[in-house]
Amino acid sequence: MKNKCEKLNQIQKAKYAANDKKLWDVLNQMTVREIALTPIGTIALEAGISKSAVYDHQKAYQRIVECREYEEQRVRHLRHTD
Repeated sequence: MKNKCEKLNQIQKAKYAANDKKLWDVLNQMTVREIALTPIGTIALEAGISKSAVYDHQKAYQRIVECREYEEQRVRHLRHTD
């Protein structure tokens, strides 16, 4: 039993690492504005992973949220300067 659990953990860790790399490869090719304006589903599709998998990768998801917050502030600032 222990051997099966260890093997399953290794498989899941490898899958997580592969998905993480795919997700970051996509995010690193995008600008802050592109990340902010692109739906999670589209980012996931381009990375070749499921939409729910994006939420499992906390640092990548945090990056998306930060980009959206930055874009929101940028737009708000532009509206006040016009």
